[in-house]
Amino acid sequence: MNTEELLRFTLIRLLGRYLRKDNLRIRGLFQIMKIRLENNQSITKKMFESVLTFIEREHDFRRYNRKQIRHIFSHLIINEYSPKETRGTLESFLV
Repeated sequence: MNTEELLRFTLIRLLGRYLRKDNLRIRGLFQIMKIRLENNQSITKKMFESVLTFIEREHDFRRYNRKQIRHIFSHLIINEYSPKETRGTLESFLV
């Protein structure tokens, strides 16, 4: 098992643990994240930020700060910046 697979497995395991909590308000987001990771897809930076506060409380990650945790899981995170949509013009028809 390579590093990325191990990190993916770790994050799936943690998400499963969080989903078993009764008072979780962002259950839907965590379910989507878990499904994406199980399907070998990446998660967005915004998704990871929502779970980061939970991860930094975990025993295995307490010695790391937020920046270090982001770096550890960076292989699973994609920057999803959608380019601005340009409005359609009639320029091609008027020429």
